[in-house]
Amino acid sequence: MNTITNKSMWKFLLGKVAFLAALPLFFVLTATPIFGQAQADVKFAGVFYQQNNAGATTEQLYCNWGNSFDRESESNRSFVNADNAPTNANGSTYADPWENSALIEYDQPYPSPTQANNYPNQCLGLCMEVYCSNKPLAMSTYSIAFPLQTIKFDIIKYENGKNIASSSDTPPIRTITMYPGAGSDGSQSIKDYTCGSYHCYDAQNGTTCPSALYYCNGTSTTSWCVAEGASSGPSQCGTDKADASCFKFTTTGCDNNNPQKCCTNQYGGVSGSSNCVVFDNNGAEYGSPMQFCAGWDGSYEISGEFGKMNGQYGFRATVQSDVPGDNITVDKITIDSSVPYPGENQIPIQVDVTNVHTVRSTPTVVGDITSVSAQPYTLAYRLSKDADVRIAIYDASTSSDSSYTGTADPANLDTANLRRLLVDWQPRLGEGMKGQSSDKQLVEFDSWDGRDDSGRLLPAGNYVVSIQAKSQDEGPGIDFSRAVT
Repeated sequence: MNTITNKSMWKFLLGKVAFLAALPLFFVLTATPIFGQAQADVKFAGVFYQQNNAGATTEQLYCNWGNSFDRESESNRSFVNADNAPTNANGSTYADPWENSALIEYDQPYPSPTQANNYPNQCLGLCMEVYCSNKPLAMSTYSIAFPLQTIKFDIIKYENGKNIASSSDTPPIRTITMYPGAGSDGSQSIKDYTCGSYHCYDAQNGTTCPSALYYCNGTSTTSWCVAEGASSGPSQCGTDKADASCFKFTTTGCDNNNPQKCCTNQYGGVSGSSNCVVFDNNGAEYGSPMQFCAGWDGSYEISGEFGKMNGQYGFRATVQSDVPGDNITVDKITIDSSVPYPGENQIPIQVDVTNVHTVRSTPTVVGDITSVSAQPYTLAYRLSKDADVRIAIYDASTSSDSSYTGTADPANLDTANLRRLLVDWQPRLGEGMKGQSSDKQLVEFDSWDGRDDSGRLLPAGNYVVSIQAKSQDEGPGIDFSRAVT
């Protein structure tokens, strides 16, 4: 019994010595700045369209999308509602969101590049909003600024029983990747894609802000602050917004009923704590969205080349970063946040175009010992939907300035070198059933025997085959596909 008591006493004394020896180290650690979390999250994904006037500069740029959108605007959101819906014969408005929401209706700019592009159109903007959660938490005093390195839009086609939110369940059919940075014209600064850092008021003296009530963009008397949970950041304040959520910085005390008094380092009666977090003005603010968009015209890789296949689509909006940390509390800052589209009350992207894709030209091969090419040539192609097809054959050896592809009107095509109108707007079948694990490949075939419209055998040379399709879509006018050669 005595032996046990003596051992216990020695353990107690050694524990006290170890505790006293650790105290100086403890105080050294608490005097060191402690950094808070670094996080960025995608909190909104949407689809938008641009409705430009004829002759506008952006009208001539196909699928030209910038990194800005207004999801509250009635003129550029990609769904109809009571405010922008058409009127019926009784003068009342109606809106069926499935008629043209998030819809790509035309294969090329409609009706032509010289006229206004009215929605539904040939391109949509896939957009996301990224919010930075980059502020000191708990007993931390500082946060770290970090850039958003990669923006991704993983486009998914709906299949039976598949979950678009799962990358393993639905691998993307196309990925549009953006690397934020300075644009070629210098229009984008580093602040446009960086989550800015914060520090607690009086952080240099070790003041922490475990439950900050306010966020400020400086500590001068002209600095603005907003309350926690405000829809806008301090940089969006001004004399016209000096309300309960926007007020000036002060250190004379904090009173929730008097928003003109903001910051104090006597938070909750605990010395060394503050109720204010100060923004360092080196990136995006907490609660302020960073917007990113990428244009998509409905095309993706099909059998080795880009084409368009009708159906319904979604996408996953993802932001990623992998940058060094502060080497004190965290070695690396790793961000990987994703949100699927469509979400709540959103319509899947609908592609309903007349498109010619996967075109192949194969001569008939004859000869058992030495195989040689012979007539006819077999022209294989696939259509996104049932359509009328025009196949024209041109002599490519007689002129160097001929046009074999037109815009909406095939009459613009070259006729001087036309040698054979093989198919003159005859009906052909489009792709089969959609939504299975793989799309049914329905291939159309037409053959050319090397003769002109008069039946004469054309001389040896180079010839170009131009295939174009057209159909009547739900939208106004006729949808002419791009002519594929």
